[in-house]
Amino acid sequence: MKTNNHINIDQLNAVYASLSPLQRLQRFYAEFGHKKILVSSSFGTTSAYLLHLISKVNKAQTVHFINTGYLFKETLNYTQTLKEKLGLNLKTINPDFHHHQYTSNDKTWEKDTNLCCSVNKVLPFVEVKKSHEIWISGLLGNQNRSRSQRKIFEEVDGMLKFHPAIDMTTEKVFQYIKSYNLPENPLIKQGYESVGCFHCTSKGKGRNGRWKNSKKTECGLHITPSQEQKSLVLT
Repeated sequence: MKTNNHINIDQLNAVYASLSPLQRLQRFYAEFGHKKILVSSSFGTTSAYLLHLISKVNKAQTVHFINTGYLFKETLNYTQTLKEKLGLNLKTINPDFHHHQYTSNDKTWEKDTNLCCSVNKVLPFVEVKKSHEIWISGLLGNQNRSRSQRKIFEEVDGMLKFHPAIDMTTEKVFQYIKSYNLPENPLIKQGYESVGCFHCTSKGKGRNGRWKNSKKTECGLHITPSQEQKSLVLT
């Protein structure tokens, strides 16, 4: 498979398969560092892993963080802690004020979680993606069924996406974070293994606490065009 920029994705996946996540990032920046690279992080329970690797390879890389307006205060504090610890070049993205206010007044998360995620997370990020060519994310393949199907490189909606840690397990990531004495999200000790917005996150193993008692497994950022996804433009 080739992207619009004539990058052979199958060849990339074959070459990068035998490399460690750190080696993948080192090779990636050597090959694609001249391109407009987008890095996103939720600053969740496993985020310190990829952020630490990136801080080793490219300290100047901008890290985009989406503040939906519904995040736990612990996550917001953790974001600042990691920023200072790793010297991250952090850029916060916020949803449109009026759109966000609508979901707050409407309590949209109680009626339509897809719509709430779209307004407060997906749509703001769409604008950011428009000015970038390659997107690096910290998805782990063992987090859910959808993510287990992902490759190291893939094309998503015309954009090259790079998952350097896709074949790492959550357990190995936690071991890495501990071995390097990296700060951990304080919500872990409260029983949360995966963290999103406080309205839709419960305590639980893995991602079982996300959108509990619902078939929903993703906020929408990492849904491919072939998967059903709601979007909304409010006026």
